[in-house]
Order: sequence, then C-alpha cells, then structure tokens
Amino acid sequence: QPENISEQQMKLIQDVYENTNRLSKLNQSLLLLSKIENCQFHETQSIKLKELIENKLNEFEDRITFKSIHLASTFSSKDEMVINMHPQLADILLSNIIGNAIKHTINKGEIIIELKNNSLAVSNSGTPLEVPSEKLFERFQKGTSVSESVGLGLSIVKQICDTYNFHVNYRYANGIHTISVTF
Repeated sequence: QPENISEQQMKLIQDVYENTNRLSKLNQSLLLLSKIENCQFHETQSIKLKELIENKLNEFEDRITFKSIHLASTFSSKDEMVINMHPQLADILLSNIIGNAIKHTINKGEIIIELKNNSLAVSNSGTPLEVPSEKLFERFQKGTSVSESVGLGLSIVKQICDTYNFHVNYRYANGIHTISVTF
C-alpha cells in the first residue's frame, strides 16, 4: 500500500470495489432464486402483514426521509391480515417491493401502501419504464438503465409469489407505478 496514491489509481480502486460489491449482490440474488426454485424454504409461520410492513417502513425511514418522499398507508380496519409463509421469504418479498418503490420514486414524490381485501398494493410516483412492463418480472430486467440494480429483485418477488400461489401484477398510469400482490 503506497503512501502516495494518484487520483487515477484511487479511481481504479473505487471501480474495482464497486464492481466487486455488484458481483456479490448478483451472486447472492442468484443463489436465493435457486433456493426458492428448489423449494428449500420449507417451514411456514403465520405472518402479520401490517406488522411486517410497518417494520419495513421503519428500516427504510432514512431513505424515505433523504428523498423527501410523502408516505401514505391504508390498512383494512377489519381483522389483521395474516398469511402463512416462510418468514425470510415474507421479509424479502416486502423488502423488494417497498425498496423498489423507494428507489424509483422521484424526489419529493409519493408512495402509497394499501393492504386490504387479501391484497397489498404499493404505488409510487415515477418516470415511465424503459422496458416493456410484461418483462419487468424477468431476470436481469431493469425499469431504467440508470439504476444500480442487478435486475433480479422483481424476479425474486415473482418466484416467491409463484411458490405460494400469490398473484403479482404491475401497472403504470398517470405517472404512478403500482405493484400489487393478491394473497
């Protein structure tokens, strides 16, 4: 480790570091997809969706605040919606959907989360997709070319939904993206 590193050398080190992190994320995502496809998540638990969503929003609070996102949520006033699934997959499902909404919401935009009638809808304000919407849940597809994403988050969401016979859907209208899951 030389004491005097040039700016060019520092840039090369930074590029190597960023690419290594990207490859690590790619590897972890592909391993997760493989485990889901091979049914390696056997145990299920009763998951209270409202509680898990609130926990996810607390985890993402800094990112929401940083982008000055207005957050609105509507939860059914009926009984607590509970689904049976592997707790890690439930966590990943919500992390990917909510995290995606935060990542792609414009600064000072809006995210709306609705949980009712056995379904979850997460909507966010944002620019139109650069890929056809029917390809959005395919591997290595990204909604925008500028995204730092590896393009596997929504394919993981789709695989989890397929595993539990949930229905996942995407729509875009009037500047609002919506991903909904029917349980």
